[in-house]
Amino acid sequence: MTTGPTLPTTCAEVRELPPDIALGLLTGEERAAALAHLERCGACRAEVVGLAGAADEVLLLAPGATPPPGF
Repeated sequence: MTTGPTLPTTCAEVRELPPDIALGLLTGEERAAALAHLERCGACRAEVVGLAGAADEVLLLAPGATPPPGF
C-alpha cells in the first residue's frame, strides 16, 4: 500500500498553509483537508481570511497596464 503526503489536519499544519490556501497553490486533496479544518477552527479560518484580504489589497495596488497587442 502506497501512502501519499500527509494531509493538513491540525492547527500547526494548517497554520503553515494560509499563503498557499489564499493563493490557490494546494492540490485538491490538500485543499479539501485544509478547508475541512477551517470549517471547524475559527482561529485558523480568521488567519486565512486575513491573508486572503491582504493578497487582494496587494493586487489592487499594482498599476493597471494594457496588455501588449496579441496577448
